[in-house]
Amino acid sequence: MELTYTEAEWREALEIAEENDFDEIDSRERGGELAAVVADMYHEDVVGQDEVKLYAAITVAGGRAKEWDREFLMREMTD
Repeated sequence: MELTYTEAEWREALEIAEENDFDEIDSRERGGELAAVVADMYHEDVVGQDEVKLYAAITVAGGRAKEWDREFLMREMTD
C-alpha cells in the first residue's frame, strides 16, 4: 500500500520538484520521497511535462479527498 499525503504536502513537493527542474534524484535529496514522486510523475505521458496540469490535478484531488496517493492523483488526471 502506498503512503497517502495531504494537499499541502503535495503542493510543497511540487514546489521542490519545480525548483529542481523535475529531476528525480535532486528532488529526493532536497525534498524527500514525495518530491521525487512528483518529479517522476511530471515525466509520465499523462502529465506531458505540464506543471500546470499537475498543479490542477492536485487542486482537484484536494477537493475530493483529505489525503491521497500517487495512483489516486494519476486517476484524477485521466478522468
